Amino acid sequence: MISSLKLINFQSHKKTELEFAPGINIIVGASDSGKSSILRGLKWLIWNRPLGDNFRSNWGGTTIVKSVINDNTIIRKEGNSKLYKLNDTEFTAFGTTVPEEITKAIDINDLNFQQQLDSPFLISNTSGEVALFFNKIANLSHIDISQQNIKRWLSELKKIISFKENQKSSYEEEIIQYKDIEKLESRIELLEEDEAKLIKLYNNIKSLTNLIADIEEINKKEEIAQEIIKIEPSLLKVDDLKKKVNTLNEDISKLRYYRNKIETLDTKIAYNNKLITYESSINSVYKVIEKKKEIEKEKEKLLALLQNITNNETHLKSAEQQLQNLQTDLYNNMPNICPLCETNLK
Repeated sequence: MISSLKLINFQSHKKTELEFAPGINIIVGASDSGKSSILRGLKWLIWNRPLGDNFRSNWGGTTIVKSVINDNTIIRKEGNSKLYKLNDTEFTAFGTTVPEEITKAIDINDLNFQQQLDSPFLISNTSGEVALFFNKIANLSHIDISQQNIKRWLSELKKIISFKENQKSSYEEEIIQYKDIEKLESRIELLEEDEAKLIKLYNNIKSLTNLIADIEEINKKEEIAQEIIKIEPSLLKVDDLKKKVNTLNEDISKLRYYRNKIETLDTKIAYNNKLITYESSINSVYKVIEKKKEIEKEKEKLLALLQNITNNETHLKSAEQQLQNLQTDLYNNMPNICPLCETNLK
């Protein structure tokens, strides 16, 4: 039994909630007010149909249909992802079908729905359609399906039997070609024994061939060893010569090293001899430099004395100015007649 239904963003329903009473419920409304959308929402919940997005509201948002059926809360949601929910259990990977747990919990089929413009129930149907309906109600449809399956299987089996019989005839014709197979089998056994003997002989020949090759290689090595023994004294002499050559090469390397060292010393001696020829000139230059240093020292002393004289002249001028100022002050402050000697001072 359907206890409640809630539609969110489904066609014209932004948020619609319906509570159903036990028994018959009637939904009344004007045309295009959303009555048919309620049935579509319920079908979308039950059968996951229609597919696509045409049933979703044009203002956007997640589309949700929620219903309480047979005391189970079932939710179908579609937005960024698709979702079925049975009580607290969620189902996401269901494709275009409905999860089996949802179908069992709802327990509603297409016989429970009658559309507004549908013809009267069973009255306009053919006798075969009516029989199919009642067979489905009484679970007799499984028997019809089973009979159809059995007929189909019998037809397929007849085809297989016919094919196998034709195949059997073909095999019987082929068997005639192998009527002497027993005689051939004994001949094959003899040939297999001969083949085994040939393989054994071949392996023996191969082993002997490898042995001969090894012996020839050993003989070659022995000949080479004999030749080496013959030329051994010459080889010893060559080895001694090689050692002497190495010693001579070492002596030559040492001589080259000392020759380069002597050439370097000769270069230094020639350079020093040149320096000796310039010694007197260098000494006179050193003397001039020393004199220059003494003159610079005297110059520094004279500059210091000159600075002192300049400073003293500055001090002297300052003292003379002060003296003049004092004399002026004294003259201005003195009376016309000396108080001591009564001499006219001005």
